[in-house]
Amino acid sequence: MALKDSLKKLTKLTEKKSASKIAGYEKELIRQYQIALKEMKAELAKYYESNFSTQRLQGVINKIENILKDAGTKGLKTTKKGIKDTAEFNFNAVQNNLRTVIGTELSFAVLDDKALNSLVANNKFSKINWQSKGLSNIKQDAAFIKSKVYQGVIQGKNYEVVAKQISNQVNIAASDALRIMKTETHRAVNEARVLSMNESASAAERLGFKSVKIWNGGESFPRNHDSMNGTAIPIKEQFTLPSGFQTEGPGLSGNPGDDINCGCYLEFDIEEIWNT
Repeated sequence: MALKDSLKKLTKLTEKKSASKIAGYEKELIRQYQIALKEMKAELAKYYESNFSTQRLQGVINKIENILKDAGTKGLKTTKKGIKDTAEFNFNAVQNNLRTVIGTELSFAVLDDKALNSLVANNKFSKINWQSKGLSNIKQDAAFIKSKVYQGVIQGKNYEVVAKQISNQVNIAASDALRIMKTETHRAVNEARVLSMNESASAAERLGFKSVKIWNGGESFPRNHDSMNGTAIPIKEQFTLPSGFQTEGPGLSGNPGDDINCGCYLEFDIEEIWNT
């Protein structure tokens, strides 16, 4: 099997394992909001089953608000863990795949704590830290659900109606949290690959190989990235997107229209210089 075919096969396997890791974290995040919703409905039910009082209502509303905030905070921790895990996995996978294909024990740099923490925080590609955005969402969601519960009860709406309003808001909160996780894990995967590719390219060149990175659309990708699928450029150069933005890889442009909900990923290809 040709070198590039072997590397392509390993890259697809890496992508599959990476996607599986991310799916696991997404499932855990959704589970946290599902548990929170169950607890909030239970608190609301206790209120409707008891003697109504303004003092009792305020206590229930505060509990419901705190339950949602707690779920949001746990969600951010899960997202951070997912970003870190998938970034480390992909950084190491690029280099391990190259070692396997070339058949030589290569010495590469490691992803140190400083670089990893910067990657997790997204200090490079976003003016608004994803954790700050997540905390802002949590605050807004909690305030909104607090208002809805209070208004619903005061207006004499029954349990089913108010519980439905809670469910709707929790679904919105979970959706917002999931979007942040999808966007940031996708960014971290490709950023880690870029960092690793830069190291790998130098090592490969010393052994007589030249390297390129390839934009792969995966199974689904934004229509505005159709023309990018299969584009190959030197490792340290930047792709130019149809929007005009330049980027080192998918999810790394800093432009929300290109990065959010993007499912594209980077491949790494090599060929022997001496045979060209």
